[in-house]
Amino acid sequence: MKKRALCIVLLVAMVLNLSMSAFAAQGDVSIVIDNKEVEFTASSGEPFVDANGRTQVPLRVVMEQYGCDVEWDSANNAAVITKGDTTVIVPIGQPYILVNGKTVAMDTAALVQNGRTYVPIRAVLEAFGADVEWDNGKIFVTSPANGEFENIYIDKDGNLIFELANGNKINAGSVSNGKDGRDGSDGVSVVNAYVDGSGNLMIALSNGRTINAGNVGVGGSMSGLTFADYSVGTKFYLTQPTGAFDVTVIVGNVPYVVEFDSVYYELTAKHSYDDADAWTYEDGKNSSTSYFLPYEVTMYINGQTDATLAGKTVQAAFGSDNAGGWSYEAVIASDGSFSVSHTQGENGKTTPWYAPKNLFLRKVSIYGNSSNPSIPDQPPTPEPDEEDLAITAMLAKVAGTWSIPSDTTKTFTITADGTITCGGTDYTPRYSMDGDDLVAYVTGCADVSTVRFDGNATSARVKGGNGAGYYYKNGTWDVVTLTKDNFFTYYEYEEDFTINYNAFGEYEDAILDYYYVLKDEYASLLIENGSTATAKIQLDRYRMEYAIDFENESYSVTEPGELVSSHTYSRDCYSHDATTIHLGTIGLDASDTTNTAYFYKTQFIDAIGTLYLIKNS
Repeated sequence: MKKRALCIVLLVAMVLNLSMSAFAAQGDVSIVIDNKEVEFTASSGEPFVDANGRTQVPLRVVMEQYGCDVEWDSANNAAVITKGDTTVIVPIGQPYILVNGKTVAMDTAALVQNGRTYVPIRAVLEAFGADVEWDNGKIFVTSPANGEFENIYIDKDGNLIFELANGNKINAGSVSNGKDGRDGSDGVSVVNAYVDGSGNLMIALSNGRTINAGNVGVGGSMSGLTFADYSVGTKFYLTQPTGAFDVTVIVGNVPYVVEFDSVYYELTAKHSYDDADAWTYEDGKNSSTSYFLPYEVTMYINGQTDATLAGKTVQAAFGSDNAGGWSYEAVIASDGSFSVSHTQGENGKTTPWYAPKNLFLRKVSIYGNSSNPSIPDQPPTPEPDEEDLAITAMLAKVAGTWSIPSDTTKTFTITADGTITCGGTDYTPRYSMDGDDLVAYVTGCADVSTVRFDGNATSARVKGGNGAGYYYKNGTWDVVTLTKDNFFTYYEYEEDFTINYNAFGEYEDAILDYYYVLKDEYASLLIENGSTATAKIQLDRYRMEYAIDFENESYSVTEPGELVSSHTYSRDCYSHDATTIHLGTIGLDASDTTNTAYFYKTQFIDAIGTLYLIKNS
């Protein structure tokens, strides 16, 4: 007996020693994301291996290094992680995650430890398409191949080099004999760069040449590039037309040729918020405003025309498909030459430069005082283009006060002229259309950086600071407080019965899930963020005989059965949108030769929660 007791003691000691060794090694786990190691600190938390043998990592530091936005949904006790078109919801303590609304099972669960949220790294990162590999205590995470560019430049040998976001470099070959346009003698520039349907990086140059730079993975564009990717002094030439060009302008029924020798703009400065030169000021009648100018860009235009037009003004207007348009004027000298050197934002002007890489010529005009009455004295009034008209129409639709229904302290107002008021301050955003959506880029506001109004003008997503969230125009939603009496006005009972077969087509098992589900007519109106629902139920557990109808994929039970237990539970909606309350799961096993299983009968007791519903007009 003593010998047996001694063995037990030794066995326990060995288990404890192994456990302590395993947990001691947990601090040695390191994570490398796209060739860059994640730095963990005492404040961020350290990764560890949980009781299920899965690596748990501090949520925020890892997911933000992978490029995700991380938010906390306190109502549902879940982390909401977003990158691109993918949203992953990680409920704490639950053996599943939700990937764009679809439930994905896990063999472990996220948890909160020492006040920090930890998530299982493999399940979450693989949901974003990453490749996760374990190698001797080191976890390597590789982003899916993509066509996002970190930098584009021409090296000293004249090769066009693309640096990708995943750290790879692509040599696109020689394009300009070692010149990149900085000395003004080479007009070769990138007209377009895109990834085709086969995943090949295609680079179109202004000299008409298109280069296939090899396969980088399907998807991606240059739309994310900003001046931050370029060094001060870089010159950017027109994409249309290129090089020197002529334009004929009819003045008084007489054609005059306007010759442009060179047209380009140059990045002359980059600013941070604490640079004095980064701010311009406007002291208006009703409000005073400070504008942040992140970059300074100087436009250079040189050319000549007929000397008989001396004293007149030549106006060149330019546009970009992602950042509006600009126009510049120069007085024609006595010899017919003209020259422009204009820095955006200088002389107190509040027009910032929003970094287009594809400036193109829109029109050329000549005007000025003249004894010839057929020559106009003023430049023609520009006609609004299609995007300007679309922006004006959308501003009329969205004008009003917008709030987050679950937190009406977060609010902003927009007027039909485009002014956004937030925190008592007026801002004049830059607007663009993205498909049918109106996007406002707000500069200088600590709470709001961008606002995206959907094409129906029913909702707006705000990014930036404390104001982030989904907003709706005031007066367009109803607030429903759930109670015992009205719960089934909005929810209904639903079952999901699934029969599973093995690779040989033989019956393996069946799963019965049952829920309270928001009715379709209300689910289509639900404002997801902030809506909550909890049902209090009594679950009576019975042992009952069952039969499966394979042809109709249904089941039946023989009642009454033996009552085994009875408990009262509260069931929360198990997804962020409050549409589904999962009540339970029953498994019907093929090995159960007696055809009996434990079934639950649900008795509704009470309900609490709040639904925010768009008014059905």
